[in-house]
Amino acid sequence: MTVTQYDEIARSYDILDQLPYRVMETQNIKTAIMPFLKPGIKAVEFACGTGYYTAKLRDWGCSEITAMDISAPMLHLSETRFLKDVEAGNIRLVEADGAVVQALSPDGSKGYFDVAFGCWFLNYASNKEQLVTMFKMAALNLKDGGVFVTVVPHPTDNLSTRAAAWNNPPMTAIRPLYRYPCELKSGEGWNLRIVLSEGVEFSAYHLQKQIYEEAARLGGFTGKLEWKREVLLEAEWLKEYQPTFTPDDWKIREANPMLGILVVHKNVEE
Repeated sequence: MTVTQYDEIARSYDILDQLPYRVMETQNIKTAIMPFLKPGIKAVEFACGTGYYTAKLRDWGCSEITAMDISAPMLHLSETRFLKDVEAGNIRLVEADGAVVQALSPDGSKGYFDVAFGCWFLNYASNKEQLVTMFKMAALNLKDGGVFVTVVPHPTDNLSTRAAAWNNPPMTAIRPLYRYPCELKSGEGWNLRIVLSEGVEFSAYHLQKQIYEEAARLGGFTGKLEWKREVLLEAEWLKEYQPTFTPDDWKIREANPMLGILVVHKNVEE
């Protein structure tokens, strides 16, 4: 997404936070990241937006968070949201480009953070080269033994089948809606349009699972790498999320998850 795109939807982006989908996404992320949120850890968040997950990281026990975004309007909304936390020094907000390798620590040092987190961050890379740079950004900021937890579209190398599923009913009734207009000329993935609501949508990319894994290694992550598959919630949530779905519709939805969570360690702890 371009800076202009972000700026245009900054005030309406919180629509996503109100969707039933967000409840499921949040629970999946909490399950994946909580084992790493030890007392006293320092966390860096990429593409923090209006601060939805910044607040979650704080509530889940992080006492020192640096939250970064490329959009000044997004950060302004976050600053208003976290005024007391910023004044207390518990949350730092930094305007920066996650595709430019740079240290985000308070003193400009490398290897400052214990945990890096990015929800819908890597999906703005249109090719493996850009993806490698974003992984390098995360690796530069992590200590040895640090971990990067990041949310991307469901990892698969069979994107043509996925595109066909999401471009047709019953998946077209879902919000957020994924639309797959065309395959990238590079063959590394597909263009992706994410529709939050009528008139609120943005562009991203869905690269192949293999590309994410190769880019992580080339970007400096030599430790354990694992994928966490999306887990849907209980029956009451399913009814709220998509009340018109039939059992057959749910089978299609479960076979085509929205997200995957990549948990990758910078290196092997000795």
